[in-house]
Amino acid sequence: DAILLTFVCKVAEELSNYSRSFALEGVNAVCAVRILNGVMPLFRWPDLFFKVIMKLKGSGHLANLLSEGGPLHNFNWCQQWMQGLSSHQRDVEMRLRRSEAALREAEIDEDNKARQFRRCPHCNEMFGVDQVNCGVFYCGRDAHGANGPAVGGRAVQGGYG
Repeated sequence: DAILLTFVCKVAEELSNYSRSFALEGVNAVCAVRILNGVMPLFRWPDLFFKVIMKLKGSGHLANLLSEGGPLHNFNWCQQWMQGLSSHQRDVEMRLRRSEAALREAEIDEDNKARQFRRCPHCNEMFGVDQVNCGVFYCGRDAHGANGPAVGGRAVQGGYG
């Protein structure tokens, strides 16, 4: 069992780091493929195998290894993982679309705030900007020195600021 564990982890490590396994190529390739095909359906060997790859390189690299033309594509015990990765990919794409929509909403909200509000340079509080005024206020008085807050160039009581 220890030898099999070492073999499975070594093949997974080589596939992770080099996108190929030296055991699956060359003189002993037929024997290595026979061992993997015989051992992997038993217990939870594929889980260990794929977790090693995922830990070292992630799901994108694993998808490349399982894709057509990849070194794991023709193994029967990989079919279940190929199907799982495609559903995982759909889930990731759905979460990405939701995140992009939330980002667009946040950008629109921030653009509106930038147009409609300013911060007082004295107290750092937010205040609304009237369409008519210049948008420069200092805590209850306008920046132009008039007595009291001004909106549209006229002094008002209880204005912004």
